[in-house]
Amino acid sequence: MLSLNLEESNERFQEIDENRDNYATWDEYVNEAFGGIDPEDESLDVEDKRLLEEDRMYFN
Repeated sequence: MLSLNLEESNERFQEIDENRDNYATWDEYVNEAFGGIDPEDESLDVEDKRLLEEDRMYFN
């Protein structure tokens, strides 16, 4: 089970790391996880804002 989780997380990392520099930036993560929305866009729906803030806490 652990190796499957590691495999899945490695695949997910590869999806996020757009420029293949072996680092996942916040912008790369937002682009992959939220479809490229602008996190600073004031017109975002309340739920998207909440999810972004929650993810930002985990990301940092």
